[in-house]
Amino acid sequence: MHVSQFQNQTNVGDDYARNNLYAVEIGLPSGLPDFYNNAQSQGNENLSYRVKQVTLPGKSLGTIDARRFGPVFKVANDMIVDTVSMTMMLSPDYREHALFEGWISAVSGFNKDTVEGKQQKYTLAYYEQYISWVNIIPLNRDLESESNAIILEEAYPTNVGPVELSWGSDGQVAEFTLTWSFRDWHYFSSPKTEWNGYVELGK
Repeated sequence: MHVSQFQNQTNVGDDYARNNLYAVEIGLPSGLPDFYNNAQSQGNENLSYRVKQVTLPGKSLGTIDARRFGPVFKVANDMIVDTVSMTMMLSPDYREHALFEGWISAVSGFNKDTVEGKQQKYTLAYYEQYISWVNIIPLNRDLESESNAIILEEAYPTNVGPVELSWGSDGQVAEFTLTWSFRDWHYFSSPKTEWNGYVELGK
């Protein structure tokens, strides 16, 4: 490829994706209306502003050996999806950490009432109660959502990481890591509208 061809490719409107332009939407599970410590009412607003880093998921196929006439070859037998990690910055009242700790505790922990009534402590909730969705929306330089966004289907947090506190950290923003499990993910067409809650980091 000549340099002129490369320049023409970028000048005709085919820009490159920027990994510091994105938005995140997190749905809350309808089957768990009251999270532990009332965290749902504390931390669901402006979550997109708090997502410092997110990893787009991968997908692969498991294989098995097929034995027929001739050489042994591999055929697909199942689909394997990755987990998604997310780093979130904390508000002064730690509402984001409380929100997801509450979600996990509502699945199996010292929880409050569920939609079905009282759930016994440290017993598992039903799968349909604690799953929801997460949208990861890449943005262009005009801060508009592109047509290809990603949805994590039947998603729920499986790990809420610790928050490290230190006197020697020079007042850095406190953060924690969140791990999502989900049944599947796919691209979908998001509306082409300006995104007011965008995250733009690393400038």
